[in-house]
Amino acid sequence: SLLVLSFKYFKTNKKINYWITLLIGIILKAGFLFSIAYLLFKIGILPVIFLTVMGILQVTTALLGGLIAFGYEKINYKLLTM
Repeated sequence: SLLVLSFKYFKTNKKINYWITLLIGIILKAGFLFSIAYLLFKIGILPVIFLTVMGILQVTTALLGGLIAFGYEKINYKLLTM
């Protein structure tokens, strides 16, 4: 997934802040999926509803996933350092 790859590259390799990395990953993921859906819509393969599903809903799910992962990471860190 683009979101996972962006975390590996920006957070792990480049040591960029978690929230900035999450934002970059969300933009890459949602932008890629929306672009493909838009292309398929323009050539008549997909109905217009897919533009919503591959746009704002992808942003929402990526943001929620990032928030859950952040909480999980913090809880694990606290449990491991007790």
